[in-house]
Amino acid sequence: MTRPILLALALAGCGAPSVKPSDATLAVRCGDRDAQIFVDDAYAGLALDSAAHPLGLGAGLHRVEVRAPGRFAAFRSVTLARGDRATVEVTLRPDLDARGEEVAR
Repeated sequence: MTRPILLALALAGCGAPSVKPSDATLAVRCGDRDAQIFVDDAYAGLALDSAAHPLGLGAGLHRVEVRAPGRFAAFRSVTLARGDRATVEVTLRPDLDARGEEVAR
């Protein structure tokens, strides 16, 4: 009698993975067109693409990181409500040490 119950429980969890709905959109504007965007520590695309195709995100608090070679990374916290269309503007500062240049003293 327990086998049918166990089988039913096992099959109940075998559906398609649940996908978090996109309740809001976020665009990232950055002067470095090849800058990479990470949302909640996951790669989300390039800043160049985000301007034309905003990121679909769930409502709530998100950590946005923007990185580009030879630049300091920038971080922003964004809280989105259902239906929000937000834009984050980021200016990345040069990291002179990353390029091997000396800082003037």
